[in-house]
Amino acid sequence: MNQTEKGWVTHEFDVEGGVREMIGEEWLLSNGTGAFSSGTVIGCNTRRYHGLLCACNHPPVGRELLVSQMIERMDLRKKNEATQSIELTTCEFRDEGCEATVYAPQGVHMLEKFERGLDAGWEYAWGGVRFEKRVNLHWKEQAVTVTYRMWGFDEEGFEGGVLQLAPMVLIRDFHELLKHDDEEQPVVEGEGEVLRVKRAGTTVTMKASEGWFGEAQDWWYHIYYRVERDRGLGDQEDYFIPGMFTVELDQEKMRRAVSREEAYEVTVTIGLGEEIVKPNQSVEEREAHLAKIAAKLEKDGKKGESIVGDKELTKQLAKNFAIASDDFVVDRWVGDEKLSTILAGFPWFADWGRDTFIALPGLMLTTGRFEEAKGALQTFARFIHHGLVPNLFDDYDDKAAHYNTVDGSLWFVHAAVEYVKLSGDKKSWKEWLAEACVKIVEAYREGTDFNIRMEEDGLISAGDPDSQLTWMDAKRDGVAFTPRWGKAVEINALWYNALMSLKDTLRDAKMPEHATAYNKLAKQVKKSFVDLFWREDVGCLFDCAHVGENGHVHKDSAIRPNMVFAVSLSYSPLPMTKAKRVLEVAREKLLTPVGMRTLSEDNVQYERYYKGNQFNRDKAYHQGTIWPWPIGAFAEGILRTGKFSKKSRKEAYAVIEPLCERVLGKGVGQLHEIFEAQPIEGVKAAYSHRAVGCWAQAWSISEVLRVLMMIEKGKE
Repeated sequence: MNQTEKGWVTHEFDVEGGVREMIGEEWLLSNGTGAFSSGTVIGCNTRRYHGLLCACNHPPVGRELLVSQMIERMDLRKKNEATQSIELTTCEFRDEGCEATVYAPQGVHMLEKFERGLDAGWEYAWGGVRFEKRVNLHWKEQAVTVTYRMWGFDEEGFEGGVLQLAPMVLIRDFHELLKHDDEEQPVVEGEGEVLRVKRAGTTVTMKASEGWFGEAQDWWYHIYYRVERDRGLGDQEDYFIPGMFTVELDQEKMRRAVSREEAYEVTVTIGLGEEIVKPNQSVEEREAHLAKIAAKLEKDGKKGESIVGDKELTKQLAKNFAIASDDFVVDRWVGDEKLSTILAGFPWFADWGRDTFIALPGLMLTTGRFEEAKGALQTFARFIHHGLVPNLFDDYDDKAAHYNTVDGSLWFVHAAVEYVKLSGDKKSWKEWLAEACVKIVEAYREGTDFNIRMEEDGLISAGDPDSQLTWMDAKRDGVAFTPRWGKAVEINALWYNALMSLKDTLRDAKMPEHATAYNKLAKQVKKSFVDLFWREDVGCLFDCAHVGENGHVHKDSAIRPNMVFAVSLSYSPLPMTKAKRVLEVAREKLLTPVGMRTLSEDNVQYERYYKGNQFNRDKAYHQGTIWPWPIGAFAEGILRTGKFSKKSRKEAYAVIEPLCERVLGKGVGQLHEIFEAQPIEGVKAAYSHRAVGCWAQAWSISEVLRVLMMIEKGKE
C-alpha cells in the first residue's frame, strides 16, 4: 500500500495475488445523510452490510441495503475467432452444510489495484485490455454512480464487444438477509434504459448511460459472508437478479480508447425511489468542504513545535482525518429544522448520546465545525427528559428510543462547555445551552430515572445489579455482564468536571446562585472521590462501589480504563502524585498499541478473544477486549501530568502513533470499534491485534484526532 498525492486519493493497494491478505480490508464511503457504500479492497463482500448503496428512508436512519454488487461481464470479439468472455465480479459461495467455499466468478484474479479517497476504484487487466470501476456515492443524496472505463482493445486486436451489467438486488433492512423464498418478492419494471425494482414498499431505480435493460429474472444462491460467520450470525444470502443492462460497444469508440484519458466510458446510476437520478462522477462539492478541514488541521498543527515532524506525514494525516471525521457527521431533522448529529459507527450504529458527545470535540471542534457542533447539541437538548439526554435514537425514525445512560448527559455538559470555550458562542450559552446543562445537574442532584441520584457524600450513584448505564453496557438474554452499578469512577470524575466547569461559565449566563452552589459542592465531591475510590495498595482507583444488603460498601477492584478519566479531564479530583500513579498502572495493565484493554489480564473474568455467538461476544465486549477510544484519555493524561512539556508530547504521540499508522494503512482511512485482547505475534504494532466490531467507529477516530492536535499544538 502506498500513499499518493493524486487529488484526494488517500490509499492505493497493489492487490495482485493478494486475495487471502486483502479480503479483510474494508472501505467506506459516506455522504452526510447516513447512507453509505462499502465493501472489501478485493471487491468481494464479506458482511451483510456491504453493498453499492445502503440508503436511508428516514435520514439518518431507516437504512436499507438496495443493491449489493453488479455482475460485470464483457464479451469481446476478434475477427474470425471465438468470443472472449471476461468477468470482473467476485463473490464467495458456500453450500449449506459444507465447510469449503468457492469464489465465483473470479474477477479478483484480474484485479491489480484498489484505491480509495472520496470515491473507491478498482483496476483490472486482461492482457492489454484495462478496466476501471469507480463507485461514487452522491453527496447528500440517496444515490450512487458506478462508472466503468475500458481501454486497450486495439492492443489485443478486439474489434467489437458487449458489456453486460446485472444488478444484484436486495432491497431489505440492512440488518437482515434476503432469501429467494421470502414472502415479499421483488417486482421488476423495465423500461429500455431504465430499471425499477420494488419490494416491501421500497423502490430502487437504475439507469445506464447507454444500452438497454432486458428482463431475465434469476437468483444467485448461498452467497457467503465470512465475517457474519465469525459473528455467530446467519452467513448466507440469496441475490435477486432482475435482468441485465446490455451495451453494444461502439467499434469506433473502442479504437479510440487507447489510454485511461481516452477510455470507453459507461455509467450506471442507482437511486432510492421512483425518480431517475442523474449520474454524478464529481467529488468537487465534498472536496471543497474537506479542503477547509484539512487546511485547519495543518494550520493548527503548526502552532506548536511539531512532534510528528515529517511535513509529508502531517499532510497525509490531515487529509485522512478530514475524510474520516467527516464520515460520521450527518444531518438530522428535528421537526422542520435541519440540525446535525454524529453516527456512532459504520455499518450498524445510529446516533447515540454518549458516543456523540465523546466524539464531538474531536470530530467537530478540532475541525472547526462549530455550526454542526451547535446543531448536535441542539438535537439532543430538544429531547432532554428528566435531566437525561437520549442514549440513542430509534433505527427507523426520529424518536428518542431509550434514555438508559448515566454518562451521556455528563458528556453533554463537557461537550457544551468545550463548544462555548472554543467557538466563543456566548449567545447560545446564555439563550439555551447553559439552561440545558443546569437542568441535567439539578436532575442528578435531586434524583431521576434509573436510580440516578446524588448521595450524601456528593457523589453520583446509579442503577442496580441488572442495569447497564455506563459505556460498558453489554447485556444479553437478561444478563448484564458489567453492571457497574452504584458509584462508578468515571461517572464521578465527569460529575466533578461538570461542577467545576459550570462554576465559572454559569456566571456568564447570569446564574450566579447555581455557580456558587456548584463550586461548594465540587469541594465536597473532590474529597469524597479520593476517599472512596483511591486504592493505596496498587496505586490506582477502584472501578465502582455500591452498598450491599448488609450495609457494607463493596468496592470493585477490577482494573479498567475508566479510572483514567479522573486524570484526563480538564478538572481532576486527584492530586498530581496520585494521578501519575493511575497512569503508571494503566500503562502496565491496560495499554496496547491499538487501544486500552477493558480489563487487566490478571482478572479471572478476562476474555482473550472476541468471537462466537452474540452472547459470547457481548460477554467479552468489556472484559478485556481492546477499545481505541480510551487511549485518547490516557494520552491526554500524559500531557496534563507532564504539563504539555516536549517530553510528555513525545510520550503521548508514541501512544497513538500505531493508530495513526493504521489509519494511513490497512484501516483504509478508518479505525475499528474494538480489537481482540490476545496479541498477534510477529507483526507491526499497528496490526498487533485482530480488528473486530464496526470497522469505522466515530469515537475511535475522534479521540486519536483530538489528542493528536493537542500534541501538535502543545496545549488544549
